[in-house]
Amino acid sequence: MSEPHCGSDVAAMRTKAVRDGASYVINGEKCFITFGSVAHWVLLFARTSEGRGVDGISAFMVDTKTPGFKVGRNERKMGLGGVPNVQLFFENMRVPWKTASAKRGKASRLACISST
Repeated sequence: MSEPHCGSDVAAMRTKAVRDGASYVINGEKCFITFGSVAHWVLLFARTSEGRGVDGISAFMVDTKTPGFKVGRNERKMGLGGVPNVQLFFENMRVPWKTASAKRGKASRLACISST
């Protein structure tokens, strides 16, 4: 969920997914994504509406081979050198609408519940 401008402040998320027919077009970036450079699939959180705060955020299962999915540099950190933490970029990445979670716009709550 982390983004360069806001860290893990989900309410300030800027990555957007805009519905276009049977797809969503996703633009944005994430940072400090553990194993993002070797994953085959990622769970991506993006804003699908202009809800206030954490409302309007949906989750998507994304194949890392999708055109527009780009892996950035490995973050340097103290310790855990064998665990890659990378930036991920989404540039006009088109994903089928069915990859979105069933609870569109409520994914931030789902993430908070599952991480406790």
